[in-house]
Amino acid sequence: MRDPPTSTIVFGSIAVSLSTRILAVRRGEAADGVPILEAAILDLPTARYKLLTTTFNNGLSNGLAAIGRPGEALDLIDRTIGEVENSGDVSHMPELLRTKAAILLQMPDTHREQVNACFEQALSWSRVQGALS
Repeated sequence: MRDPPTSTIVFGSIAVSLSTRILAVRRGEAADGVPILEAAILDLPTARYKLLTTTFNNGLSNGLAAIGRPGEALDLIDRTIGEVENSGDVSHMPELLRTKAAILLQMPDTHREQVNACFEQALSWSRVQGALS
């Protein structure tokens, strides 16, 4: 049996490390996770791991919102949604739209219609992708 290529091992290490930071954000430890995610996301294209960018941008957006930076979170999630639309890799679209709705709820000038539209779009994308609920 052959050993996995070094790039596979590095990829796995990066994914585990950054996933841990996303979990920290979800556990309420956003102040610890956000700076590491910000730095790591900047390095993804140079490390040829751009494929992870959508997932990590979503986690970073949640973290930015959690530490009181909803404007930056909204900018990032909007850019990420745009990149997903342009690339055609829309498998993450429901989650990105749900994240956007959650961020919008934190912003003082948000209208409920904007939030509802995001949730409705997320449900629509989920149905298109065959999600059960």
